[in-house]
Amino acid sequence: MLVLSCEPYIDPNHITVPARYPPRYCVSPETHTLSESETAFVGAFATDVGTRLAERLADARPAIDWETEYRLETTPVDVGGRRANRLVVELEWRRADPADNTAKLFRHAVGKSTDADRLVVFQVFTRYYDLVSGDISSKRKNAEFVGRVAADALDGLSYRSLTIDVDPPKRGGERPESWQEATDAVAETIAERY
Repeated sequence: MLVLSCEPYIDPNHITVPARYPPRYCVSPETHTLSESETAFVGAFATDVGTRLAERLADARPAIDWETEYRLETTPVDVGGRRANRLVVELEWRRADPADNTAKLFRHAVGKSTDADRLVVFQVFTRYYDLVSGDISSKRKNAEFVGRVAADALDGLSYRSLTIDVDPPKRGGERPESWQEATDAVAETIAERY
């Protein structure tokens, strides 16, 4: 199963807003309630990226059944593709704590909550995690560390991180013109490695 989780994120006040939840769940008790239009803006772009990725993966690997909005236990991921007993999971869009998502997926793998013999995780990071210095943020480093440690410790689990050449817009911003090409490039890389 290939799963893409492009978690949308609203920058002011660092509020994470999953696109698949209705606006009533998009509240930070300390600071900010997102309007339905704010949630729809961020969610629509993330959904479009996930849908395009699933379509391109289906073109590249037609023998695999691809779906969007796949659930691994209670953890929603954006795109899933099943081939025999193989489960491939992919995450990340723009999130304040991407290591938490990584850890949840591996927790499910340890708990044998999947019916797959193998779990392959591709964690895709947007340019949001790039630093001006040319390095990557500690948020991404932490998530990659969790992924590598889990893959080393657990039989039947592998992990790879990738970068999608998209810097998600802040609230009210425009989508980058090259988002479709960037999505296609990530789909091609995943199809080659899977």
